[in-house]
Amino acid sequence: MLVISPTISSAGSIGSDQIGLHSSLYKKLFGRRFGHDDKAKPWCRRIVTVIHIDDKKRERRVRLLFRSGAWHGVGERACLLFRETQQQLGIRQHGATVLLYVESQWFARLMFFWNHPEHHARVAFKLGMVAILVALFQLGLAVFL
Repeated sequence: MLVISPTISSAGSIGSDQIGLHSSLYKKLFGRRFGHDDKAKPWCRRIVTVIHIDDKKRERRVRLLFRSGAWHGVGERACLLFRETQQQLGIRQHGATVLLYVESQWFARLMFFWNHPEHHARVAFKLGMVAILVALFQLGLAVFL
């Protein structure tokens, strides 16, 4: 799939944690339409792993939220990636090729928020996980003591 950089008009509609894809690709990637079981809740969007293999056969991965829309130049064989995401993948030229991969949903969500590109979301998720672990530890102590 070819990579397209966002223009000034489309840059505001896509975040650094999202990948802009054509609307018809959601059903091809996930096997169902968006909104079928999710009741069109935006937080139920699925996560796509984007893989870029550079000239030296090194593989870089990043997990992004699926974002569909009607962007100029984005068809079924192209995707819209934020500039920071392109730097994370090591993409230097316009029109580089990437692979899209769909993982099991719970693990992909966990890894997406654990390594979120925005600092405040990453810290909030990790603090929540620590709070859950502390609560489970205290519950285990209360049961066994």
